[in-house]
Amino acid sequence: MSTSAPPATPSIPASRRSSIPPAAWTSSTRSSAPSASAPEAPSRPATPAGRSSPVPLLQLLFLFFAFLAPLAAAATGCAPPGPVETAPVQWVVDGDTVHLEDGRKLRLIGLDTPEIHHDGRPPEPYAIEARSRLQALIGPSRLVSLFPGRQPRDHYGRLLAHLYTPSGASLQAELLRQGLATLLVFPPNLTLLDCYREAEQEAREAGRGLWSLPEYRPVDAAAMDPARHDRGYRVIRGRIGKVGRSRDSLWLRMAPKLSLRILREDLKWFPESPEGWRGRQVEVRGMLYRSHGRLLMRLRHPAQVRLFTRTPVDKPVDNKPES
Repeated sequence: MSTSAPPATPSIPASRRSSIPPAAWTSSTRSSAPSASAPEAPSRPATPAGRSSPVPLLQLLFLFFAFLAPLAAAATGCAPPGPVETAPVQWVVDGDTVHLEDGRKLRLIGLDTPEIHHDGRPPEPYAIEARSRLQALIGPSRLVSLFPGRQPRDHYGRLLAHLYTPSGASLQAELLRQGLATLLVFPPNLTLLDCYREAEQEAREAGRGLWSLPEYRPVDAAAMDPARHDRGYRVIRGRIGKVGRSRDSLWLRMAPKLSLRILREDLKWFPESPEGWRGRQVEVRGMLYRSHGRLLMRLRHPAQVRLFTRTPVDKPVDNKPES
């Protein structure tokens, strides 16, 4: 079996300057000196006897909801697992990348959003919506709370982190729940995988956003043709045929020109050996690559794989050209 393949550790391309400018905020200039002409605030009128002031009640309500916010995040499994850092955002580059005011570039862990192309091609479906939604979630305060991943940076030098609003809402979970992003599994940053997977599943079952598009429906592996398919996110169904090993990888063939690749270094994330999948009906998801006339998909984690005990009820799209 040919072992020609894409680089062993493909990474998500760093965002480049787009012909569509990133959504940015204008920073206001603030003076630290108090205004000498500012009038003195009028004194609050005395509260009539026998009537309590509404201020303590408002304070109690504020504290109550501030207390509930992290509890709500924890209930969905999305709460940050440790102390967070608060930082202002300078601009939103796209749906999964932001630049912080201190100069750091930050890539959101656990998801991938459609590309805003940089070569004159139009943006991919829902790319602009994903960026707009992320900016809206961050809001006019531009403040986010971030929790770095176990692997804190990618090889582009970007910070990898889970992002939250100041009230504790997960930005990743919201983008996935709205169908504006797909789950992206990159070990060892697996801390909130279950939460993100549930959020995406909700969008998928409801047919929201990307999941309303035909391209995101499962495709029959036997219909995959290297002449018509290039790289891109795909959900593929088929039966595992031949299984083989090379010096650094385990290979699983789904079709004559379609194979799955698991690097030896990633096998530790699979509780059972994928060699046992021979003859099994599976659904796999991830980025598809074309190399030397073949289609390849790298599997990094079992979250990319669904094993069936019988043929799935919903038939995949065959993607064959009409005669």
